[in-house]
Amino acid sequence: MSSEDFGYMHVADYVIFLGTLVISVAIGVYFAFADGGQKTTKQFLLGDRNMPVLPTALSLMVSFLSGILVLGISSEMYMKGTNFIFHVFGMLVALPIAAIVYLPIFYKLKLTSAYEYLEMRYESQAIRLIGSTLFVISTVLYMAIVMYAPATALNGLTGINLELLIAVSGILCTFYTAIGGLKAVVWTDAFQALIMYAGFIAIVLQGTIQVGGVGKVWAIASEGGRLVASFDPNPFTYMTVWSSVIGTAFGWVATYTTNQTAVQRYTSVSSLRKAQLSLFLVLPGMLTMMPLVCMVGIVMYAYYANCDPLVLGKIKNRDQLLPYFTTDVLADFPGTTGLFLACLYSGTLSTISSGLNSIAAVVWTDFIQPTAYGSRIADNRATQLNKAIACAFGFIAIGFACVAQHLGGVLQASMTILSAGALVGVVGSSAVMCCIAASTHFIKPYQSNLVQSIIGCSNETLLAAGFNSSQALISVTSAPDVELTGILYVLKLSFKYYGTAGILLVFLFGAPISIITSKFKVNTAAAALMWPGLGKICCCLLPAAMVQEMEKVDGIKERIEMTSRKIVPVQQPIYITQV
Repeated sequence: MSSEDFGYMHVADYVIFLGTLVISVAIGVYFAFADGGQKTTKQFLLGDRNMPVLPTALSLMVSFLSGILVLGISSEMYMKGTNFIFHVFGMLVALPIAAIVYLPIFYKLKLTSAYEYLEMRYESQAIRLIGSTLFVISTVLYMAIVMYAPATALNGLTGINLELLIAVSGILCTFYTAIGGLKAVVWTDAFQALIMYAGFIAIVLQGTIQVGGVGKVWAIASEGGRLVASFDPNPFTYMTVWSSVIGTAFGWVATYTTNQTAVQRYTSVSSLRKAQLSLFLVLPGMLTMMPLVCMVGIVMYAYYANCDPLVLGKIKNRDQLLPYFTTDVLADFPGTTGLFLACLYSGTLSTISSGLNSIAAVVWTDFIQPTAYGSRIADNRATQLNKAIACAFGFIAIGFACVAQHLGGVLQASMTILSAGALVGVVGSSAVMCCIAASTHFIKPYQSNLVQSIIGCSNETLLAAGFNSSQALISVTSAPDVELTGILYVLKLSFKYYGTAGILLVFLFGAPISIITSKFKVNTAAAALMWPGLGKICCCLLPAAMVQEMEKVDGIKERIEMTSRKIVPVQQPIYITQV
C-alpha cells in the first residue's frame, strides 16, 4: 500500500495539521516561563493547585480517549455494528459514582500520587509500590499503543517511515510536557479537545452529504446489519448491550476514581466543589463526542457498503479505514484531511502528555521521595528530576510504540491493557487477567465480522484490485470465530468485561484473607479513609468496630456541615444621640 492509494494532501491540510502541533508546543513553552516557570514540584505536578474548572474537565475527558477513539471505535462500528454506542450509558452510571463517592476522599487527603492512599488504608508500603508499579507499566504500554495509532494513519497518507513518525510525535509531546508541567498538559488538552470536536463534526457532515443525507445513511446501515443491539447476557459473546454498559460502568469508575491521571486533576483545583464540577462536566462532553465518533463509523459503512476497500486490498487493516475514507471521499475539500490528522493527533498527544506527567508524579512521590536520598533533595532540584523522569519515560514509550503494530486492532489492544488481603487480591487478579489478555492476542478467538461487499464496485476498480465481475457478486464473510473448549473457553470473555473481571477477582482472592486477618486486627483509623455510606450498605460484611467508627466519622461530618450552615446574627448598630 502506497501513499498514492490514499490520495494526496493539499497545502491547507499541512497548514492545519502542522499548525495544531505548533500551537500545542507553544502552549508548553509559554507555561515553561509564565509566572516564573515551573520551579517547584507543586507547580510542575499539580499546577499550584489552582487550575480552572473547564480546562480541567476537558483534560479529564480527552486524557483517556486518544487516537484509539478516532480509529478504533469508528472501525468497530463499521465492522461489528452499533453495540458499542451503549458505552455512553455506562458512563452515566460511572461518573456520578466517581464524583460523589470517591472524589471527596481523595481530595481531602491532598495527595500527589493516588497510591499514597493504599499505604494509608492498608498500612503497607509494599501495596503502595505494587499499585504504583502496575500503573507505570500499564500507562507506558497504553501510551505506546496510542502513539502508534495516528502514526499508521499518517504513514498511509504520506508514505513516511512509520518509526520516524512515531519518534517525531513522541519527542514533540515529551518536550512540551517536560518543560510546561501540568498547566501545559491541561491547557493543551483543552485546545486539542476543541480540535477533536471540529474534526469529527467535519467528517460526519461532509460524509453524510456525500452519501445522500442522514436518512440514506441509516437505511444503508440498517440494510447492512450495522444497526444492532444484542441483549445476549452471555459474557463470552464478543460485545453486547450488557457488556458495553456493565463493562464501561466498572471500567470508568476505576479510571475516574483511582487512576493517577484523574486523581492528579482533581487535586489540582482549588476546592472540592470545583473538582466535582469538573468531573460532572465530563458527562456532556462524552455524551456528545462518543455519538459523533460512532456516527463516523456508520457514515463510512454507508459510503463503502457495496465497495469495501478492505476487501479490495486498498488498505491493510481496519485501523486504516478512517484515514482512507477521509482522503478518498473528502479530498476535494482542502483542509479536511489536515483537520482529520489534527483531530487524530490531538487525541494522542493529550493522552501521552497526561501519562508522562502522571508517571513523573508517581515515580517521584512513591519511589524516590520516601528514600533517604529523596528526602535530602531541594524542591527546585526535585522539579528538574521530575522533568527528567518525564523525558525518560517518553523515550521508553516511543520504543514500545514501534512494536505496537503487532498487537492487533488498537481498540481491543487498549482495553487489555491492600493489607495482606489486598496484596493477594491485586497480585492474583493481575496474574489471571494478564494471562487472559496476552493469550487472546495469539489465539484471537473473535475473528468474524459482519458481511462486507464489493458488488457495487466499477469494473475498473475490480480489475485494478485483481477481481473479476463474477467475484463481485459474492458477499464477503470473514473467518469464523475460533471454537474453544475447556479452560481455554475463558479466553472468549468479552474484552469489555476485562476490567469488571479484574475487580471481582481482587475480591475473590483478597476478601478471604482480609476476613481472616480482621479477626485479629481491625484498623478503625481506616474509617476516615472510606466512604461513610459504606458502613450502612455493607454493615454485615464489615467488622462491628469498623462500622461503629464509620458512623462516628459520618456523625462528625454532619455536625460540621450543620455548623457551617448556621447563620451568625448581625450585631445591631448602636446609635448615639447628641444631647
